[in-house]
Amino acid sequence: MMRSWILLLLGACGPLWAQAPRWDDAALRNAGVDPFICEPVRAFAEGSFENPVMTVPYREGKQEWVLVLGRKGQLWSCEANDKGEAPHLSFDLARHLAGEGGHPGRLGLTAMGALFDREFPKRRYLYLRFSVRGGRKLNKLVRFEVTKGAPLGLGKMEEILVWESNGHDGGDLAWGPRDGYLYLSSGDGSSPGDPDNIGQQTDRIRGSILRLDVHGEEGERLYRIPKDNPFVGVEGVRPEIWCYGLRNPWRMAFHPENGELWLGDNGDEHWELVHKVRRGANFGWSAFEGSHVFRASNPLRGPTLQHTPPEVEHPHTEMRSVIGGLFYRGSKMPNLREHYLYACYFTKQLWAFSYREGVVGTPFVIADLPEAPVHFVEDHDREVLVTCLEGGVFRLQAVAKKVRGRPWPGLLSETGLFRNVAHQEPAPGVVPYRTNAQAWFDGATTERFLAVPKGQSMKQGGGQQLVKSWVFTEGTAIAQTLSIEEQRVETQVLYFDGRWQGYTYRWNEEGTDAVLVEAGGAEAELRFQSGLPHRWRFHSRAECMTCHTQKTNFAISVTTSQLDLVDAGGVNQLDRLLADGYLAQNPALRSLKGQPRPNPHDEVLTLGLRARSYLDLNCAHCHRETGLGGRAGFQLMSHLSLAETGIVDAKAVVGMALGPDSKLVVPGVPERSELFARMARRGAGQMPLIGSQVVDPRGVELIRKWIRSLGEK
Repeated sequence: MMRSWILLLLGACGPLWAQAPRWDDAALRNAGVDPFICEPVRAFAEGSFENPVMTVPYREGKQEWVLVLGRKGQLWSCEANDKGEAPHLSFDLARHLAGEGGHPGRLGLTAMGALFDREFPKRRYLYLRFSVRGGRKLNKLVRFEVTKGAPLGLGKMEEILVWESNGHDGGDLAWGPRDGYLYLSSGDGSSPGDPDNIGQQTDRIRGSILRLDVHGEEGERLYRIPKDNPFVGVEGVRPEIWCYGLRNPWRMAFHPENGELWLGDNGDEHWELVHKVRRGANFGWSAFEGSHVFRASNPLRGPTLQHTPPEVEHPHTEMRSVIGGLFYRGSKMPNLREHYLYACYFTKQLWAFSYREGVVGTPFVIADLPEAPVHFVEDHDREVLVTCLEGGVFRLQAVAKKVRGRPWPGLLSETGLFRNVAHQEPAPGVVPYRTNAQAWFDGATTERFLAVPKGQSMKQGGGQQLVKSWVFTEGTAIAQTLSIEEQRVETQVLYFDGRWQGYTYRWNEEGTDAVLVEAGGAEAELRFQSGLPHRWRFHSRAECMTCHTQKTNFAISVTTSQLDLVDAGGVNQLDRLLADGYLAQNPALRSLKGQPRPNPHDEVLTLGLRARSYLDLNCAHCHRETGLGGRAGFQLMSHLSLAETGIVDAKAVVGMALGPDSKLVVPGVPERSELFARMARRGAGQMPLIGSQVVDPRGVELIRKWIRSLGEK
């Protein structure tokens, strides 16, 4: 009792906080990352756009403008200068379509691409590519008459092409620089794994790039088929197709000198792809994933029976969702001339490779982006604008001051986090902590540590930050050691130096130290005292950051509800952190204190509370808007109501482990519920997608009982 009173008293006396020990992060500062070539700077004021997906520069007379397309069909026009004028919301596609007979609440519109006519402003058209979901999910290519350009005004709409899609839409538009035709990309419109083999079917336009003459008409069509398209007159092949065998081609661009078409194509289980497009090519999906056999039983089909491999492919240990880019030809970043720039949506890393005389160089990372990138474009000065889905539009520029980097410590003992590594005795200022509930780590137990640097403290954020991890300052580190059968296996380290970095260490057999795992991660077959082999994945640095994202505030377990518990000394951890000055007191923290995270395996609690907490712990860091599982269309955070999650009686947009008639959760019937089926398997279609090699039997049984209970009246 006396100890608790003293700690609370100290927590109220700010000047005494400085007496608590602090961690020295000198061993990690400026370590691990070579100096980047370029950096993003905000092109427009923060909050100018809601979920932008594309930026399109254009001219109206002598004025230079850009058009920014929002995911829900908003069109903002902005003057292309640095004066900071507010953008004009010029058009709302969703409202327009609702006025044409749609229902705004049921429309389900997703915009993907916009492009002015190649002869604009002479030919005053804007082409839009989007999907709408009502009774059916349709992809549409339309054009609007441009009535005014500065700012934008739109008039009559005409539908050029409409087709069905049930998944990957892969939408982009580009003008051929030499032939003047419109090139249009289309995804396979299918679920992961392409269960219906759409990729090799050429009697439909999914999974392909189309080439259209939209300046002409043919019968009732508002376009003509160019006579030199490769499959004109070939039976069973849509004549619009320029090439096929693609999965989800996202963003394409022509080489500014030789006219080659390049694109990024999202892979499935293992690879992300960059293709150089060839007339009539078959890129192999889903017989192949890139250059690798994907489904041996699925032969190449259609008129082209020769597989064209990608020019560049990245394993999922490096990249999770490629965003095709462009060839740089500006003047502000001379080191990047003759380089192709592209990115990864989930890791937010910007990549480049050289391309000279037809030879592709080795890809390398050139920058970190603040949010998920979705589009690259040249501005009026041939410099690069990157559109990020939640962050807005950024301009790339050369790094003003290069910080000299050094290697990340090769041994855990060299990080400065531990006074004695073998005994996991933390260094001064490194605080051990426990959580109320733990995610599934393939049967491993955890030891957790927080390292708070001098003069800094952690803080519970308010507003939307209430349901995320705490707010941290530069120099903070978080470590987690995983053990099986009391044998230490792995220590994971997150470090914040203005951006979060994730590293993995593998413990030696003697248990005296741990060695840094290579950037691409590693696989191992481990044996423990029980004698049973245990397959283990030491995650790559890119894999670390696919889960530890901005949407959770990166440090998934460091939340008020998780640390609100009494430690071994009989003191609440929050009170201890407050008293030592590691945690700042504020109204947001006080509002959450006393609401600990429910332990999914505490049978005193209700079944529903336990199940929702389990799904939050193990799944919600991905299954949330714009997370790794965001494309699946549902969210699993426990603060949402069950109806708000979107899982009950909802069709699985991604997955189909149980066939096309399955649903995410069928109340009362776990055997027909995709969520349950994917938890209960490992391999293709498993959940979680990464981070586990072994099914969690207690977790699966908990979710089975919960789904069964949902059918009870």
